[in-house]
Amino acid sequence: MNQNVRIKKIIEELDPQVFDEKKSLKVSNVVYLGMGWTHTNYLVTVNGRKVIFRISLLKGNRFAPGLKRAKEHIANEYNNAKNVQKLGITPKAYYEDISCSKINKPFLIIEYIEGKPVKRLGRKDVIALALLLAKLHSIDMIPKMRRSNFRKTFLTWNRQRVNRIANDKEYSHFTNDSFKRALKNAYEEASKIKFMKIKPSIIHNDPAGENLLRTKDGIKLIDWEGVALGPPQYDITTVIDKEDLKAGKLRLFLSTYKRNVKRKDALLQLREYQIQRCLQKLCIALSEAFKLKLEKQDAIKHLPLAYHIKNAQYEFRRCKELGIFPIKSRLIIKL
Repeated sequence: MNQNVRIKKIIEELDPQVFDEKKSLKVSNVVYLGMGWTHTNYLVTVNGRKVIFRISLLKGNRFAPGLKRAKEHIANEYNNAKNVQKLGITPKAYYEDISCSKINKPFLIIEYIEGKPVKRLGRKDVIALALLLAKLHSIDMIPKMRRSNFRKTFLTWNRQRVNRIANDKEYSHFTNDSFKRALKNAYEEASKIKFMKIKPSIIHNDPAGENLLRTKDGIKLIDWEGVALGPPQYDITTVIDKEDLKAGKLRLFLSTYKRNVKRKDALLQLREYQIQRCLQKLCIALSEAFKLKLEKQDAIKHLPLAYHIKNAQYEFRRCKELGIFPIKSRLIIKL
């Protein structure tokens, strides 16, 4: 039995109430959409409505989580979508199965949202995204979900990455020595930042780029797998950095968000969060570039070596703008 037939059989055997239907379920079409970092996606038409049938990858690339974490990913995305579904900013979550009894992998069925990726934020998009995040970060009833320890992540993961980039002999020929010294100094300074203790809110963790869709009902956020309880500043700095907001758009985004978010601490120490986020993203991009160069292949076909190099140079520029590196410093990646 091929995968399309298997998916059709699974859905047609579900209780119609899963989709708020009274009639028996009839699948008229199953289309393979492609493979992401941790999932394979299919577009399925059920009783005239379109849904996404998302199957976890268990192996095949270094991002594939394995069975235990795959179950956690599916359960997290389902529960997270359910928790914020009432806000109208996320696809509806219809069904999850982590038993692997219907298919040999965990899977999730969510609403398919008709829309186009937001390639560049216009002024109306900036306002819509600010309002969306203000609504998300203002939820009073915090559900049970995992906590994102931003500070611990920075100190542990980045220390390992910085040490590898600066000291590992295997990586020694990839970058210039002056950058390595500057990176170690920047990390030491950033690790001294003291953050105020604030009440966590629900954060998306990556509310920008490919996770933004422009629909007939406005901007929608997809990919809720990484949702957690954490500082709202992480979402805000992610938008500022990934969307490269500056001048008028930056002021518009922050002022709109500040007027509408129901908390006073959501923008405190924003620059400090930006510093740590930029350093973290720079180290991730460099680490991925080095891995791909050493392995001579890309585990995810649509993210080639050139992508990670360009991303590293972008994050390095952002770091210099924030004063993390001397303005005359350079990052040279030797291929």
